[in-house]
Amino acid sequence: MKKNIVYILLIILLVVTTGINVMDRMAVENAAKTVEITLSYDDMVEMSDQSDEDVVWWFNEFSKLGVESVALTEETFQTLVDQGYELELKILHNLKKDTLWEMRYPAPFVDYVKDNEIDLNDVVVVSDDQDLKDFIIKGLDRHYPKDFYTLFEEGDHYAFLLDGLQSEVRYTQIYKNIDTDNVPVKQIKDVHSSAIYDFAIDFDPDKIQNIKDGNLQVNLRPWNNKRFPDKLIDAYDEALNMYDIKATNIIFAGKEILGYPDKYVELYDYLSENNITPVLIETGVQRSNVEQEDLFQLVEDMNYQSVRALPLVSYLQERFEHYNYDGGQEIENVMFRGITERNMRIIYFRPFKLEAETYVTDIDEYKISFERLQKRLDDHDIKLGKFSVMPYKSDNLWSGIIIGFGLVSIMILASRYFFKLPAWFEYVTLVVGGLLVAAALLVAPNFGRQLLALAAAVIISCLGSVILIAYAKDLIGNRKVLKLHEIIGRSILFTLAMSALALLGGMIVGGLLSHSKYLLEIEFFRGVKVSEILPLVVFVVLYLLKFGYNRSVDEIKSHDILPKDLLRFLNVEIKVSYLLATALGGVILYIYIARSGHETTVQPSDIEMIFRNFLELVLLARPRLKEFLIAVPAMMMFAYISYKGYKPLVALVGLPAVITFTSIINTFSHLRAPIYLSIVRTLLGIGFGLVIGLIGILVFDGIIRLVKRIKKRYLAYESEEKELGA
Repeated sequence: MKKNIVYILLIILLVVTTGINVMDRMAVENAAKTVEITLSYDDMVEMSDQSDEDVVWWFNEFSKLGVESVALTEETFQTLVDQGYELELKILHNLKKDTLWEMRYPAPFVDYVKDNEIDLNDVVVVSDDQDLKDFIIKGLDRHYPKDFYTLFEEGDHYAFLLDGLQSEVRYTQIYKNIDTDNVPVKQIKDVHSSAIYDFAIDFDPDKIQNIKDGNLQVNLRPWNNKRFPDKLIDAYDEALNMYDIKATNIIFAGKEILGYPDKYVELYDYLSENNITPVLIETGVQRSNVEQEDLFQLVEDMNYQSVRALPLVSYLQERFEHYNYDGGQEIENVMFRGITERNMRIIYFRPFKLEAETYVTDIDEYKISFERLQKRLDDHDIKLGKFSVMPYKSDNLWSGIIIGFGLVSIMILASRYFFKLPAWFEYVTLVVGGLLVAAALLVAPNFGRQLLALAAAVIISCLGSVILIAYAKDLIGNRKVLKLHEIIGRSILFTLAMSALALLGGMIVGGLLSHSKYLLEIEFFRGVKVSEILPLVVFVVLYLLKFGYNRSVDEIKSHDILPKDLLRFLNVEIKVSYLLATALGGVILYIYIARSGHETTVQPSDIEMIFRNFLELVLLARPRLKEFLIAVPAMMMFAYISYKGYKPLVALVGLPAVITFTSIINTFSHLRAPIYLSIVRTLLGIGFGLVIGLIGILVFDGIIRLVKRIKKRYLAYESEEKELGA
């Protein structure tokens, strides 16, 4: 005990530090408990056009359901055309392809084109709508320099000539011309349009008024313009003041933040002074955030005072009556998961769809889903309302160093199962290992902490593999005869102990990587595949070393590596059943690894998703299926077969038992999920797994007893037959 006191104290410090880290993270996560639902204006208009009510009526109805705001994107030349305004866009590359172009444009513009050497990259915008002309002029003057455009007028007929660049030209995809023998003659790409088509003009005042009349807040979404960033921040501010809008968050439209690339400092100052929160938009695969130039840097510089938004993209809109549910229950499930499991504090809501172009226009369907969503959120103490922001959470250097020394201590103690080292060598290893951790955290804080978290996941899982092998080897080599209820009791205690070890590993990872950048999923845990595969490999290697191949019980007691194990294995007869079992094992391993991430072609079946949804509906957190259906029951069964001395089953049951460690730690590796939810999910998984494991043991033991009884009767019958024959 004296020899181990240093290591034990360091491990205790590791546990205490992990507990503090977890409590600190929970405090930060619990400070943000309100979620804002903001509607997409364009989608709401499309939906209202298919209904009997106008968009203002729909806004009013949604405001009664807890919706706070409507997101309105700046108009561009292209959006005006798409909405049916009398407006024509033409890049001058294609102007003279229209043989009647001189009749279609104002005379001053025609004269200008004839008298001057025109730039074919320029764009001409033509209309007769005078109100639209005033709207465009006002917007252009607010956003761009005066020399960007020239106005030509003839009566009510007018044309804007916009200064274009070669880099803004858009082409069709390359296609081939072929001759009569079907032989390609040349490759061609035609000029299609210009990036100017998507240049921002201004916010539509009528749309803003519609939102206000619908009792909802206006959330303006500005476009950036990399070519002309100078006036954009002022234009955004002018729009807010002009329409008396109080901005609390900003969801940037397009691929860059406002003012990129030259006005970063001005934007930072503006958002900070006006307490406007930049919003991160989750990607369509529900992992990480959409990359918008300089957004991550902006969030970092603002001390991560940001929120994540879940966009209901088209494929999610179309999950109405999905999985044979009534109404929008599956879309509700998507929103619920985003809020509770991924820290979403803004839902960018688009109305439900029956199919690609057909919206659900029954307000009662939305009422049912929103009311049910709020009821489910009540269990997590989350409310619909104005979005809330998590306080800034930083790293603690000393906690990382303490955990590093604790992990090295665990490695030293575990290594004693393989070989004995001098005490002085162990202490040197402890000091050097701990100092290396400290150096990594000082020199490369983010990388060092990620490496330490990965090391924690691997070390704790591999320690679990070591304990399983040592446990089985000891029981099989020194078998004790126990009653079934005693075996069950000890199996439960063993499973609880192993689950507690896995839970500790998960909380170490979740506590280490609790900086705000992980909670907002700007950064995430790396090495999931390694942390899931390596413990399985360690278990297999240890099994081969400690159990060998076809060893007797006496040989298992030996600590030697027996050369005859290899000879036994090389001389084994390969049966078709062995090949089939190997192939099946390979398929199971592939599915296990492939299912551990988002970006995979191995997706859950509909039945599995319905079962998952049911668990989400009736429980505070859905336990992971592979934990309570496979891993934890296998851990109980592993203890049972070890007590029973069923050596051939050690590897077969031990491998899924190892998943207890990898799965629980992987649960905490989903850093965007609130840590209390991961703890609850794990505890429920352990609880259900113990019940299923108990049933499995009783059924298996009953089968064994029945087989033995039948075999005994058969042998008695065979003996009796021999006696009669004699």
